[in-house]
Amino acid sequence: MTGDDDFLQAFAQRLQRLRRKTGLPQEQVAFRSGLSVSTYSQLERGRMGINIKRLPELAGALDCDIVDLFTDHHIDRSGLTDETPATRAQRLTGRLD
Repeated sequence: MTGDDDFLQAFAQRLQRLRRKTGLPQEQVAFRSGLSVSTYSQLERGRMGINIKRLPELAGALDCDIVDLFTDHHIDRSGLTDETPATRAQRLTGRLD
């Protein structure tokens, strides 16, 4: 396995863990993030990577912060903002004023 393969597998495992934590099926996460079900499924299996521009939508769909997609360590951000991760992701992508 190459370093890229290791990264994709670790990313895939985090996606699976985060999705299961939300209790959502793959289809719902795909819809929420604007990805096709096939693309999201491939992400969760470590068969493909994702464009960095899509990370805010993916994090929002999984109700997490972008950093949570890349680390297993939870960072407590309570008290820093009243904004939910999904709202923050939408704001950062320019969907909210």
